[in-house]
Amino acid sequence: MALKKKDARNKRPNPISFRMSEQAKKSLEVLAKVMNMTQVEVIEALLAEGYQKAKKSYPEDMKKAEKSSRLSSEK
Repeated sequence: MALKKKDARNKRPNPISFRMSEQAKKSLEVLAKVMNMTQVEVIEALLAEGYQKAKKSYPEDMKKAEKSSRLSSEK
């Protein structure tokens, strides 16, 4: 897993709340300690990695979803 720490200049706090299982919480805590990152940085890195993988595997679907996402956020 190629987790990379985000550049501090690019951080824009956008509060979000969600629930996760106890196992997922423990896994996140362990990953954060091992990678010497905050839990938020781990989640952001995993999302970025998953996004890139999906973009390679499903390019047409991703283009449609990105376009749809942009349109809904502009309203």
